[in-house]
Amino acid sequence: MKRLALLLLAVLWVPAAFGADAVAEITAMLHEQDAAWTRGDLDGFMKPYDDTGELAFMTSDGPLRSYQALKERYEKRYKTGANDFGKLTFSDLQVELLAPDVARAYGKWMVEQKDKTLSGWFTLILKKTATGWKIIHDHSS
Repeated sequence: MKRLALLLLAVLWVPAAFGADAVAEITAMLHEQDAAWTRGDLDGFMKPYDDTGELAFMTSDGPLRSYQALKERYEKRYKTGANDFGKLTFSDLQVELLAPDVARAYGKWMVEQKDKTLSGWFTLILKKTATGWKIIHDHSS
């Protein structure tokens, strides 16, 4: 009976422990991402986005399916001279492991620039790769 109880405990604990690691990794990645944005480091901000062709970034005009197109969109919308990128903050973060190599993250984003503040909500789908977690789907509004 003790063995059965220990086996059951191990079966329940191991996925939870790995899930906790994934949640911590993704949360840290998102905080690194907002810090890169605030430094004006667009390449650093873009690092978590998938660049292998799996990326889908949802816009009001439809999906962007290209890492480069997404980078150009950010440059066009946020690199506006004196304001540049401003300060990005993610809050109300929730990260859930959906499968061993797939996660969902969502929360609120806010960009504070010199003369304006923009904000909204986001949902990300992330995939674990050999190089770490990558964003394969981003729906931000």
